Amino acid sequence: EQSRHQRLDLLRPLDAVPDRRDRLLLLSALAIAVLSLLGAAGERIGYDRWLKANTVKRRTHSLFRQGLMLYHIFPIGPRIGFVRRWRRSGAC
Repeated sequence: EQSRHQRLDLLRPLDAVPDRRDRLLLLSALAIAVLSLLGAAGERIGYDRWLKANTVKRRTHSLFRQGLMLYHIFPIGPRIGFVRRWRRSGAC
């Protein structure tokens, strides 16, 4: 028997309503997609070098993880500069 911490636990009473469960899964999928795109954009303009050891040439974190780290590193203000640099780089 798996513990509750090792599975999605979609059968909880709070999530037993299919509409609510489906909305939560959609929101989760969208968040994963947005963070992965942020990671890809950061890697394209060179921000990935801040997230790994300087001796490593290959990717050490997934695009999702890079996006999550970039999201936590930058406060709201510098994100505007990040978007401008991303647009100038031709990534979008």
